[in-house]
Amino acid sequence: MDPTFGCGIHFMQFEPINVAGIAKMRLLVEEAIIRFEPRVDVNKVNVNVRGQLDGIVWIEVDYTVKATNTRNNIVYPYYLIEGTEVNL
Repeated sequence: MDPTFGCGIHFMQFEPINVAGIAKMRLLVEEAIIRFEPRVDVNKVNVNVRGQLDGIVWIEVDYTVKATNTRNNIVYPYYLIEGTEVNL
């Protein structure tokens, strides 16, 4: 496992929900997706704090799946020969 995987948003559990905190949440999520999921382009990250009195913060990610796969993804291949290299 990669110990740096994820966005670290759990460290913000007891942080105040203000403009700076919302901006930090948005940035953490956006940077993690860019770093760990190269198969998508992030269009927008929305942080909705309407449920903050109940302890709920909703994070919505709008993204576009890239048309082609990338060799930099972290999905472990379980095949011996990649499908693009098979000669039939």
